[in-house]
Amino acid sequence: MKKKIERFMLRAFRYLKRKNLEYCIEEKKRHCVVGEHTRFYDSTSIIDSRGEAKRIRIGDRSHIKGELITLGHGGEICIGNDTYIGPNTHIWSGKKVTIGDRVLIGPDCYIFDNDIHPIDAKTRHKQFLEIVSTGQPEWVTLNDKEIVIEDDVWIGANVIILKGVKIGGGGGSWRWKCCNA
Repeated sequence: MKKKIERFMLRAFRYLKRKNLEYCIEEKKRHCVVGEHTRFYDSTSIIDSRGEAKRIRIGDRSHIKGELITLGHGGEICIGNDTYIGPNTHIWSGKKVTIGDRVLIGPDCYIFDNDIHPIDAKTRHKQFLEIVSTGQPEWVTLNDKEIVIEDDVWIGANVIILKGVKIGGGGGSWRWKCCNA
């Protein structure tokens, strides 16, 4: 009898865990436009500070394990088909980050198309106070510059990609270009 109860409890636990995971994934999908067969994981975080799901778009069959954030003053993230975003990778957009098809981004990467915080100390503190009290401000200027990562690019672990960078398509050759302002 004890074994039957244990098996029942284990099945019930697995069922509730699966239902909770399904709910969490559906909740994440509400914050973006997502293609068919794209997977989110427990580690996935999707935040659109303006609440406009269309500002984060993910293609078909992609796997997202990292964090995607569009900021209060703007931002757009477009991820192609068959793309992998590794765990603990952070993509923050104030203007636009475009990631092509079949791109592999390893764990612990940072992709920021902006300065994240104002350079001036008083303005930076004002931004901080607003973030912790009401959320991302719309008034902030962060010197945003678009990032483009073309098709078939592989980005290894612990890479930092900053504003204005364009990484050319893979397909056997590796090239990059830094856009000057």
